[in-house]
Amino acid sequence: MANAISRTEEEAQVRQMMREIERRNQLLHALNRMADIMLRSDIGSFEGALHSCMGTIAETVSVDRVYIWKNHVVDGELYCTQIHEWAKGVEPQQGSEYTIDIPYRDNIPGWEETLSRGKCVSALVREMSPEEQAQLSPQGIVSILVVPVFLQDQFWGFAGVDDCRNERVFSEDEEMILRSASQLFANALIRNEMEREVAEQNELNRVMFDAAPAGLSIFEENYKIIDCNDALLALYGVTKQFYIDHFFELFPEYQPDGSKSRDSAFEMLKRVLNGEKLTLEWMHCSPAGEPIPCEITITRTHHNGKYIALAYVNDLRKTKRLERTIQWLETEADKIFYDPLTGIHNRRFFDDNLKRLIKSLSRSGGLLSLIMIDIDHFKDYNDLYGHRAGDDCLIEVAATLNRTITRADDFVARYGGEEFVVVLPNTGESGARVIAEKLLENIRNRNIPHEKNEAVGRVTISIGVASGSVNHTQSEDDYIKRADEMLYASKQGGRNRCSLATLS
Repeated sequence: MANAISRTEEEAQVRQMMREIERRNQLLHALNRMADIMLRSDIGSFEGALHSCMGTIAETVSVDRVYIWKNHVVDGELYCTQIHEWAKGVEPQQGSEYTIDIPYRDNIPGWEETLSRGKCVSALVREMSPEEQAQLSPQGIVSILVVPVFLQDQFWGFAGVDDCRNERVFSEDEEMILRSASQLFANALIRNEMEREVAEQNELNRVMFDAAPAGLSIFEENYKIIDCNDALLALYGVTKQFYIDHFFELFPEYQPDGSKSRDSAFEMLKRVLNGEKLTLEWMHCSPAGEPIPCEITITRTHHNGKYIALAYVNDLRKTKRLERTIQWLETEADKIFYDPLTGIHNRRFFDDNLKRLIKSLSRSGGLLSLIMIDIDHFKDYNDLYGHRAGDDCLIEVAATLNRTITRADDFVARYGGEEFVVVLPNTGESGARVIAEKLLENIRNRNIPHEKNEAVGRVTISIGVASGSVNHTQSEDDYIKRADEMLYASKQGGRNRCSLATLS
């Protein structure tokens, strides 16, 4: 009878563990879907895309309200204001007295310190301080989860979800999706603001060109400057006489495309005076040598019985800075869970998921195997073939490892440099050994040439495996340390092999 009860309890634990894994997969799928929507959005579709993604969070986490708040400073004190909200079945709070210019210190004491340290606020409202209850209860909030948002290491604001019907404790997985989604939303918000600013700047420039361009130079048929306006002089920071006398000194000797500036300028003026209209980017420089990227539009007009050339100049320095920042934000969004070079999961994904797996498997004493992988003599490979070939090698190895892992719960991640990890939940020593041998074999079979790997003349890998039953005393560091020790043993033993240890 006791054995039957034990088996029943064990089966229940396994079912619970599988539900948790399935739930986590659902959350990650939702996050990836949101990232795809936000990255595809543009100025016209951004508001709708953001609202849709916030609704996805609400549906996935089963809450009534999702919101984003942004920080600002007033007289040296930190305030916050709600800038976006999704709500269904409850009264929206956007624009109410509870969501505009809220001082952290007075209305939500302790939040500034907690959130600025990277911690979350997760609680039942009835158990919170009187000041917090006074701020939250009128909004109908029963349970709340708030996570901080950081941009370029600065406490930018926070995102949160409200359950207005149920008292509940939000899970670590729910906190994870809100943290990742909030970072994605904040990056997208800043990117959209900058794209809008660039669009508005371009529209303004177009109006200026149609009416009174910011910079204007006038050339005669013999290519001599007749005049220029004050806006153009301000671009260079020179007097009109200096500009006229030193015109060709206000270009670098060569343009970014390799053409000689002086020759190209004469060629453009000749084409324009013959009837063409040109619009192109052109590199100027200040008398001190500062590069000044510009967009120039050159056209001709008839004046006093002859043609003259008009060159309109638009300073692109601000636009270029904004575009670089937008590119950086898009890159940051891509870094949430994936390595940009190889396309497989990154170190962040590995750290987050290994920690959760160990906590989940420790409840039932489930099996876990961790495989650490290092490309043999990779520094020699880079030195011999070059870093471009080294990147191609990393991409090929990552793809081969990823194809070898077929179970839905297993995953491969780039650990750093030429190191990779494979995580195998519910897999013991014998199963891990089979996978490790398959990884070794599949990399060998790719036959990637490597003359400095003298034993075999092709790219190979060394493997260290840590395997065992997870208990509550273990941490992710235990598995990483043991697998790393086994990887070292494989290298010491001649490389191109696997070493395995069992954790007790």
